[in-house]
Amino acid sequence: MKKKLFKIKPLSYALKSALYAAAGMMAFNVASIQAAEEDEAASDDNKIIVTGSRLSRTDVEGAAPVHIITAEEIEANGFTTAFEALKALTQVNGSNQGAQDGGTFTQGADSLNLRSFGAGRTLTLVNGRRMADYPLPFNGQSNIVNVANIPSVMIERIEVLSSGASAIYGSDAIAGVFNIILKDEVDGLHATARFGDTSDGGGESYRFQLVGGHQTDKLNMVYGLELFNREPIMASDRDYMDSILDNPDVINGISTPVNSRSFLVLDPFDIDGDGSRYIDPGQATCDTLSHLANGTIEYSTRPGAGNFCGTAYDIGFSSIRNAKDNVTGYLNLSYELNSSHELFATMVVTDSRTEFNTGTTYWAYSGESGIGDNYFLNSASPDLAGIGGRPEYWQRLITPEETSNNDNRFSETAIDITIGANGEFFGGFDYEASLSISQYDLTRKRRLIDAATADAFFLGAQQGTANFGQGTWNVFNADISRLYQPLTTAEYDSITGIDKTTADSKNVSTTLVLTNEDIFEMPAGSAGLALVVEAATQEYEINLDPKLINGEWFGFTGTGGGGERDRYALGAEFKVPLTEDLQATFAARWDKYDDETNVDDATTFNIGLEYRPIESLLIRGSYSTSFRAPDMHYVYAAPSGYFANVTDQYLCRRDQLAEITLPNGNLDYNLCTLNASVDGVGLDGTYNIEGARQGSTFLEEEEGESATIGFVFDFTDDMSLTVDYYQIKLENAVRDRSRASLLEVEADCRLGVTTGGNSVDINSAECQNVLSLITRNTANGTITQEFIDSIVTGPINAALRETSGFDVAYNYRLVTDSIGDFAFRVNYNITDSDEDQQFAGDEVRDRRHHKQFFDFRSQVNVSANWKIDDWSTTLFAHYTGSVPNWAETDRCCEVTTYNLSVAYQATDDLKVGLFVKNLLDENPQQDSTFNTYPYYQTGQYDGYGREYSLQFDYAFGE
Repeated sequence: MKKKLFKIKPLSYALKSALYAAAGMMAFNVASIQAAEEDEAASDDNKIIVTGSRLSRTDVEGAAPVHIITAEEIEANGFTTAFEALKALTQVNGSNQGAQDGGTFTQGADSLNLRSFGAGRTLTLVNGRRMADYPLPFNGQSNIVNVANIPSVMIERIEVLSSGASAIYGSDAIAGVFNIILKDEVDGLHATARFGDTSDGGGESYRFQLVGGHQTDKLNMVYGLELFNREPIMASDRDYMDSILDNPDVINGISTPVNSRSFLVLDPFDIDGDGSRYIDPGQATCDTLSHLANGTIEYSTRPGAGNFCGTAYDIGFSSIRNAKDNVTGYLNLSYELNSSHELFATMVVTDSRTEFNTGTTYWAYSGESGIGDNYFLNSASPDLAGIGGRPEYWQRLITPEETSNNDNRFSETAIDITIGANGEFFGGFDYEASLSISQYDLTRKRRLIDAATADAFFLGAQQGTANFGQGTWNVFNADISRLYQPLTTAEYDSITGIDKTTADSKNVSTTLVLTNEDIFEMPAGSAGLALVVEAATQEYEINLDPKLINGEWFGFTGTGGGGERDRYALGAEFKVPLTEDLQATFAARWDKYDDETNVDDATTFNIGLEYRPIESLLIRGSYSTSFRAPDMHYVYAAPSGYFANVTDQYLCRRDQLAEITLPNGNLDYNLCTLNASVDGVGLDGTYNIEGARQGSTFLEEEEGESATIGFVFDFTDDMSLTVDYYQIKLENAVRDRSRASLLEVEADCRLGVTTGGNSVDINSAECQNVLSLITRNTANGTITQEFIDSIVTGPINAALRETSGFDVAYNYRLVTDSIGDFAFRVNYNITDSDEDQQFAGDEVRDRRHHKQFFDFRSQVNVSANWKIDDWSTTLFAHYTGSVPNWAETDRCCEVTTYNLSVAYQATDDLKVGLFVKNLLDENPQQDSTFNTYPYYQTGQYDGYGREYSLQFDYAFGE
């Protein structure tokens, strides 16, 4: 049964009541006029089209809340890029992958998570038009738009609509819209040079920008160029994340630090019976390696396991922010054919290079044995069990001193071109016809270990096979001393190669928009109409390196795919003045898809009301439906591999006790409860598998609803308050079916009963489907008998998500004759409720209070600006509320960061600015229970520290 969209809860009821009461009091007791800047925007000569509507407006505020960020604000608040400015919005509260999550599929991209609905459920536009998707899938699954390559020098403003808008824009506008408006008019030539650094090391940068304009009687031209270069920040540059000694458990004395096993030979069954499974290399052997890993390799011990050569600092060799090198060009042309018609063209071209390092390279033998991967029999070691050698596992980290260059490189080129015409049409209609082409090409190169070549290098040629423990083992005559010899860079190059993957995406759309602000006259004024017709083609292709597909690169797999689809759309929007004080907008849109999914067409609509009982007060509300077509990669992802740890629920429930027979005696253990392992094979029901994932053409569209209600009130010319309540609901959301849920159903099916005692028919359609996705080992190895070989996962329509909350904005301006001008702005968001449900019939989870979700429940931005004579300064504060701690026992980690900017107009042409981001050098908020590297939540916080930059702006003429 579907839930009602609106649900009255204590917090929302109290805040709604206060909202209505405040609106009523102000409507009857206060009278004022609109602020001066809104009067200017509202004049007949300055009609604007605001995101969320095709019709021009003479009012800055409308039925749906739109937050506007100007280029001046981006700079004054201390941000270098559009991504930084948008990430700081109070509405952007969801966690996300970033540069700190090294080795992701989208390492070269920046994406945003509005309302925590996911990076792909917010539509990102440039000048109201779609860009091509980032060619590689986010998290290996879905598609996103890259915000990183949009140059700030070309930005006029950014409009953020934080509610559903599919009736205007079609698919993807579930949580809202980011519309980045580029400059279309510039006087003279302006040059900007900016030089930056960080207080704690790494991250040096420079940016050069050039923007200019040229006008004649008929032609208007705006052009721009941006060069940006930034050095990486390494984990070793930050002393709170450069080693395992930074683990809160170590700091608090809960655990003893144990070095990483940089060089290790393991006897999994302790064949020699010395009580240690690690083959002791000896102090002298480790001493010969002590110059590696920046001189940190040492003779180390792991209690209960043995001795090895290791370091506490290998984790510090990864980058936590990418090196970046961007070149972007911009051209905007408009040509007046006559008084009624104009031609226009816009082009943005970006060439980007991103480099990052995932840290030390890892190698272990990649073959299979009687107990799983990475084990072999070594005939060169003592054969104490009479089986042809000793069972061994070899592991080695390859340190930075041994590598030639371990950086991963993303080379990207994005081209966005729009050409078109606009003007006046017969019958009082204005028109705009345009063709937009957006192309994104990407090449990823990274140096990886060739598994077969590295195995031969360290172990020599395979000597055959031998049987042991009812399993078959590969045999090598391997010299252990070979593992402990430092590599030359030539040797490293000989066992590695360059993995090269290319990918591209494209979006081509043709759009015709007809608008008439006076389609017919009503008693309260003129009614407006907008009509839109669109035709678009979207496509992408990922070409994986053949060795990646064949599993020849050690420890790596990939996700390929490709496909295309066509879309057609018709839409209409009406603006109707019902009375002098009440205006309504109605919008409807029909989208038709031609692809291989179950999406045929989708119809969405929007209703908005604006009530102005007095000139200074706007009471507004809106309701809209929205949809999202399945991401291209959810549909067309080719079969691809992955590695994961799983808990075998079937064997756990079937075999409460299992027995392993070893040469030195018997060991009884409970598969599911004993906390023990044999380095690679878990004895607690958890072990590593290699699985597969692929897309599904059976997906349907996601369906959403969105509602807002609120008010905008101007106390005086210089003071205003905005309060909006929002609620967004999404059904049939696409997500990958979790491995845990598949394993739970499999156990129920194989055992014929659930954990609750309900009977299950193994021949049911669900059981047969799930059993077909899980492959188990048919070998007779004692330990791995019937262990899982692989699990195939993929996307399904299943989930429900619903969230609600409040957005509040307060603005105040004070103009004085003697001490300058002041501007003060506060933005606040609080999540009132947040719920989800994975499958129909599952329990609805309260995400707002759940201990496993790290979305911010509240955020506050405060900006204070002071201008006097030739000086201007801005202090920007960003507060984020608490999140659950890692132990899931409490909440923690509220944090406030500050940005400061100071600018001085030295001459009529020259301005100098100093910008400091994270003024107080706040580190990521420390959680005393976060014992997993890098010891803080990277999806919400960053480890960059204080960043400062000096900027010079020069105008060559107006």
